[in-house]
Amino acid sequence: MMNKFLIAFTIAISVLACQQVETNGVVEEGLNETELFSFNDTVQENFETSFEINNQSDLMVTINPKEGFYFASPQSTGSSVGIADVVLDTNDFIDIFSVFDVELPADFSLNSDSPNDMIWVHQKETYKYQIVMKSSEDFEVEGTLSFVIEPECVRYEIKFFLNQTSGELNVEKGATFQNNLNYD
Repeated sequence: MMNKFLIAFTIAISVLACQQVETNGVVEEGLNETELFSFNDTVQENFETSFEINNQSDLMVTINPKEGFYFASPQSTGSSVGIADVVLDTNDFIDIFSVFDVELPADFSLNSDSPNDMIWVHQKETYKYQIVMKSSEDFEVEGTLSFVIEPECVRYEIKFFLNQTSGELNVEKGATFQNNLNYD
């Protein structure tokens, strides 16, 4: 009887650990997201991201998980809410298309036990997105990098802005949002 209780208790704690993350910030109404104005010590140490424009033709997106943390590569097959993804808001100015090398990341693990083969990346990786300009006008377009950092089980969305002024394209990193994947 005691063994059944311990097993049930262990499972319950494991599920709760994947859903509870301490944050500082404000909740945006209706989005179940928290804007992180200041990270707590745990979150701050889990990953870094950067964005840059390469030769005015490619958007370079880098995700660098800290030691012991990892994320699902956009090269993973199948569909999952946790796979790293980059999207732009609908606009008339610019599109991006993923251009991944056939090669897998240098430090990865493959989970072939799941229905979708997940490629877990444990180190810094940079992903290239080809830029296709649809207009020469000045503009600002918002984009979002989203991924789940594991083993924390927390989805992050990092906003960025593509700005074109006088023919010069730049990228600027925006706010980071956290969504604890609570599907109530």
